[in-house]
Amino acid sequence: MRRVQDGHAITASARAECIDPSTLFRALRRRREAGPSVQGRVVIIGAGALGREVAQWLRRDGRGESIVYLDDTATGDAVIGSLAAYQRAAGDQVLIAVADPATRERIASQLLSVASFIASTAITGSCLIGDGALLLPHCLVSADAVLGACVIVNTYSSIGHDVQLGDYCTLSSHVDLTGRVRVGARTFFGSGARVLPGITIGAGCTIGAGAVVVRDVPAGATVFGNPARQIA
Repeated sequence: MRRVQDGHAITASARAECIDPSTLFRALRRRREAGPSVQGRVVIIGAGALGREVAQWLRRDGRGESIVYLDDTATGDAVIGSLAAYQRAAGDQVLIAVADPATRERIASQLLSVASFIASTAITGSCLIGDGALLLPHCLVSADAVLGACVIVNTYSSIGHDVQLGDYCTLSSHVDLTGRVRVGARTFFGSGARVLPGITIGAGCTIGAGAVVVRDVPAGATVFGNPARQIA
């Protein structure tokens, strides 16, 4: 579990030195996230659209020296084989770039460890972020939020204060989880979904694109619409 501290002290120091705080934060994040992986490979499981996007953000943040893919069906110069045939090399950092929560959980269960990626333009308050998380550009994780293992928070999504997000959840782009929302493991949010404060969503749910969730959602349900209604 990664603890991310409030950046107020860093921001104040940067302004005192006449440095743009956002520039300093980006530099600090790139240095922190690079770590030993600069000397090894970044191995992305999944060579589809999400995998290619993650590779693009890695390169933008200066981590593109050696990116390869594992995929059971795709081929290409950077695809080195399937997950079953993968032999971890020294220095490899493995990222799971598969949007489906259940598939991501199955893949993670086959690995000894998974790496996290927090984009330099992601905004994080004082929060807890589980191993294997992918926080893509311009997402926001606010004060005292807790994110489980291997969650994906896509571009421009917002996680409000005191939100609890279970393992393997996926937030597509522009999702808004407002304050004190509780979400069970393996829940998938379509693009533009919004959840009102204090709502509880059970495990294994699907929240449709553009849905506005105004009441609790039972485990395993699929909801859609504004206001969201259960359709499965």
